[in-house]
Amino acid sequence: MSESSFRRKFETELGLSPQQYVARARINRAQSLIETTALSIADIARRCGYPSAGAMRYAFVRTLDVTPREYRRTFGGG
Repeated sequence: MSESSFRRKFETELGLSPQQYVARARINRAQSLIETTALSIADIARRCGYPSAGAMRYAFVRTLDVTPREYRRTFGGG
């Protein structure tokens, strides 16, 4: 299967491009770690595949309209 065929089929089935799917999966994992651990934001960023805490912050704000620290505060942390 060609890359373009894969991308088209993936998007048809899931409603997201492969890149959007991976980005959403990273955000979901980061949310879970923020909610359930006391790991630093930088550690969570690394565990979720972001090159830096700043890159995760940018993705968080773009996706959820809150920073990771603000998100953590909603769960009684930090």
